[in-house]
Amino acid sequence: MTPITRSEKGRTLPPTTLQSVRRALAVLEVIAYSSPPTAKDVAVACDLELATTYHLLNTLIEAGYVEKDDRRLFPTGRLVELGAAVERRLRPDPALIAAMERLTSVTGETTYLSEWLRGDVVAVGSMEGTNPVRVGIVPTGERGFAHARASGKVLLAFGPPERLEVVLKRGSLRARTANTITRVARLEAEIEQVHRQGYAVDRAEYIEGVCCIAAPISESTGFSRYCLAVLVPATRFADEETMLIEAVTTAAAHVRVRPS
Repeated sequence: MTPITRSEKGRTLPPTTLQSVRRALAVLEVIAYSSPPTAKDVAVACDLELATTYHLLNTLIEAGYVEKDDRRLFPTGRLVELGAAVERRLRPDPALIAAMERLTSVTGETTYLSEWLRGDVVAVGSMEGTNPVRVGIVPTGERGFAHARASGKVLLAFGPPERLEVVLKRGSLRARTANTITRVARLEAEIEQVHRQGYAVDRAEYIEGVCCIAAPISESTGFSRYCLAVLVPATRFADEETMLIEAVTTAAAHVRVRPS
């Protein structure tokens, strides 16, 4: 396990972590997700001294990621360019996109694709459902919490054994909701069950009020790098569960992807 040398806002940081970079990224996120804030708003949101905030802002402005207008701070188009580059890099095989679109058409629910990439589960595409009450799309590039997500659990179950070993070696299984699996023994039992039944279920384990079913997409290697998932509000999950399991597993079983 990596030794701990310091903490920031209750989170432990390894010795190779640069606090200034983490702070700059936190500042950038506040600016990107908030109504145009002032420097003081950013300082409060990030729990930083105002002087430190100004130093970080000046750096981001000089680098072209932030601009200032009448004391208000705005993200620049450079962030859009970065996002577009990430999306292009993560763009999945057309056969996967077609399967996702068909699943949305059949179920009326929001669907998404995930890939096991650089040691974690990553969303690589999503399509919003058509039902009046539905879950929003999953942002491309959203990663992490494999133990809490149906997509993560199914890719752990149908991947090489070292995938699960890597996840377990990271330490504690952090909770996202009251339903998140946080004990290693329970996760191992869950992964075994997922492998037996051929799909994984997330019963509001990753997001409160949202359930998910995911199925693996088979490849010639015998392991799965991609999976297909459907999201549904928890309020109607019990009524639709059987239908959704059939729809997701059928859709995933019919996908053929090019070898990586």
